[in-house]
Amino acid sequence: MHLQKEIPNVKELSVTNLKYMKKFYEMYSPLNRPQLVDDLRISQSSGNFDKIFSIPWGHQRYIMDRCEGDLNKAFFFISKTLENSWSRAVLLNFLDTDLFDRQGKAITNFTNNLPALQSDLANEMTRDPYNFDFIAIRQNYKEHYQA
Repeated sequence: MHLQKEIPNVKELSVTNLKYMKKFYEMYSPLNRPQLVDDLRISQSSGNFDKIFSIPWGHQRYIMDRCEGDLNKAFFFISKTLENSWSRAVLLNFLDTDLFDRQGKAITNFTNNLPALQSDLANEMTRDPYNFDFIAIRQNYKEHYQA
């Protein structure tokens, strides 16, 4: 309230936004502690720290709400948003369909038998990217189309 009185033309200082600013700080503050960075497989040298500030605030709010302090999950969605230029609606869809948890869940021996780059590619090819929960088919249907 005091900030709104001091700077009346700035609408971004709502109570809700201030709470999100605090949540943002709390979520990403472990990045300032190197021992946690190692534990989380997140390195500042890889540019992940800079990626945090490369996506819009509305995207950040969705990520903070859905990732609840899981930095690996947050950086996954930040990276995917930047790589694919996701809109907020697309980001929200992938957050809601648990893309992070579904990513690379096929049981394989690729990591044991292939070089790192090839095993990553093979895992990417066998992941389960489809989630048809949104389809509400109530009647009997045939998947095969006959013309």
